[in-house]
Amino acid sequence: MRVIERVCAMGLCLALAGPAAAFLAENGMSVDQVGPGRFEVRWGGGSNGAPSFWCAAADYAWRGLNLPPATRVYRVSEPPRGSGEGIIFSLDRGDAASRSGLLSLWERDAGRTVAHARMFCNETDR
Repeated sequence: MRVIERVCAMGLCLALAGPAAAFLAENGMSVDQVGPGRFEVRWGGGSNGAPSFWCAAADYAWRGLNLPPATRVYRVSEPPRGSGEGIIFSLDRGDAASRSGLLSLWERDAGRTVAHARMFCNETDR
């Protein structure tokens, strides 16, 4: 088999191998891409409050997608989150839910910057 045929065969095998593995956020929660600019933080069992989901979403945007800290991430799934459900996030403001699910006195939309949401990674609610 010639080199070019091997390369093509390898490429075909990789393309058919299925979806990529989930991103594992620093707090142990998994994140999956679910569409263009959309991703889901899966429920991980235990005590995963809204800050844990925001931490994982921000970590994915920062480390997984290499986006700058000033990038805004928006919650898509309307709060409250159902038992055992994940939360979908988006990079598009047009996809935003009515609220972020976080306690905030001055919430203007369901979005947070990556830098702000990563601060939840230091919380102890996980």
